[in-house]
Amino acid sequence: MRSEMTGIAITRVTLNKLNSAIITLPPLSEQHRIVAKVDELFGICDALKEKIGAQQVVQLHLADALTLSAVEDPKRVIT
Repeated sequence: MRSEMTGIAITRVTLNKLNSAIITLPPLSEQHRIVAKVDELFGICDALKEKIGAQQVVQLHLADALTLSAVEDPKRVIT
C-alpha cells in the first residue's frame, strides 16, 4: 500500500486506494476473544473511575474537616 501513496512531504492514501486494499481480519473466534478482553478492561476502567470519584469525595471531606478544625482551634492543627 505504501507504494500507492502520493505526495511529497505528506503521503496520503486516497479512498479509492483504501477501498481496493486487502485487509486481513483474525478468525471470528479470535475477534470474540478480543471483544471479551476489551469489555473486561472497560469494566476495570469503570470500577477505577468510581473508586477515584469516591476517594475524591473523601479527600474533600478530610480537607473540610481540617479547615474547620484549624478555624475552631488553631492549636489542634498538626504542623
